[in-house]
Amino acid sequence: MKIGIFGLGYVGLTTGACMLRSGFDVIGYEISDIKRKELASGRVPLCEPGVGPVVIAGISEGRFRVADHPSKDDLPDVFFISVGTPSDDRGGTNLKAVNSVFSTLADMRSDLALKGSEIVLRSTVPPGTLEVFARKFEALFRVVPVAFYPEFLREGTAIKDFENPPQTVVGKLANSPNPTKLISIFEHLDFEYRVVDAVSAETLKFACNGFHALKICFANELGRIVSSFGGNPREVMELFVKDTQLNISPRYLLPGAPFGGSCLPKETRSLRNLSASRGLQTPTICSCEESNQSHFSYVIDCILALNPKRLAILGLAFKKDTDDIRESPTVEILYRLAAYGGIEFSVHDYLVRPETAFGVNQRLLDKLISLPKISFSNRVGEVLEGADTILIMHTDKRYELVTRNLECPIIDVARWEGMSRANTVGILESRRSSGAGVGIANKVSM
Repeated sequence: MKIGIFGLGYVGLTTGACMLRSGFDVIGYEISDIKRKELASGRVPLCEPGVGPVVIAGISEGRFRVADHPSKDDLPDVFFISVGTPSDDRGGTNLKAVNSVFSTLADMRSDLALKGSEIVLRSTVPPGTLEVFARKFEALFRVVPVAFYPEFLREGTAIKDFENPPQTVVGKLANSPNPTKLISIFEHLDFEYRVVDAVSAETLKFACNGFHALKICFANELGRIVSSFGGNPREVMELFVKDTQLNISPRYLLPGAPFGGSCLPKETRSLRNLSASRGLQTPTICSCEESNQSHFSYVIDCILALNPKRLAILGLAFKKDTDDIRESPTVEILYRLAAYGGIEFSVHDYLVRPETAFGVNQRLLDKLISLPKISFSNRVGEVLEGADTILIMHTDKRYELVTRNLECPIIDVARWEGMSRANTVGILESRRSSGAGVGIANKVSM
């Protein structure tokens, strides 16, 4: 199999080296005269462990060639697009180089189709890019399989990262065939791959690097707070990462309801106050409350967009398997929705019982019961009866099962289903400005 690579920077040359190590021939396409001359002279224009010797050996053996553009007489089986996508002046992604490559390939689409070539975009691009290019270069996408294969190569360990990835993800459009030649490249490597929708694959790179940046900011801010009290930040974080059940784990990393309960809200406020008391700037930590409040607004907007008249709410406690409603997201949502007026509420929770509540929870529940147009029932069926909209706040599988065959709109906050505000902004603005409800005919979809 022959591999073509557009862009011979860190990602492109590393990909080329790994393809050579896997036994494939490689053609690199590079518009920079300087880079082409360097490679032709046996010099690799970057420092990346392991890449240089492999590429130089490939050149001397005739297995790695460099050109400025593809030739229809020497087409690869798979094209990797690894050109740069730098930030533009507004912080967005500059896609000029990617567009140029697709334009070149579009002009060769008949030859590519005859060859059976596949196109694989590796450059980091915003979500929706593949869909945009599919419309722009429709004739190309119609006859040539195109996929997105995000790269997670760290400079300094790029070959190791390529050959031993934590996971391999391939994204494609719904109407596009599986990139079988690309997938065959992975067959000799000892890792699994997963084919997902293009937007998910495009977003994954941003999610990973955004989270890495968030972790660094959090650790540095916490370090400043700990140091200001005379503590040892390294010791704190070394202990922190030992918790692989909650801290370093998949927990709390699935989108869903805002956070609440007796601990997280209180302690995020305490962290903010601690940093302020020491005169420290900790914007990442201090933004947690603001971010959580904005998520409440997002959930409220999703609900109001459906113009509910009778809303069934499943899950009142701040999470499942407890009867604690202190700072429960559901309670906050109830109060906010009640302020709009015109909505009847029926509420169910498997553990919260007005007749058995006591202490703070009893007082909170009594206040909630005093709201107009709200009812509670221990029976899910009674709560669902007559509801035109359902709001699920807990991950309890029983709620998923009991609502599975219902026809009315369902917003499952816990599982992020029905949580799209797409095309509802105008409806929401109209509702807010007039104070009246505006209905939506279609069921909200994710």
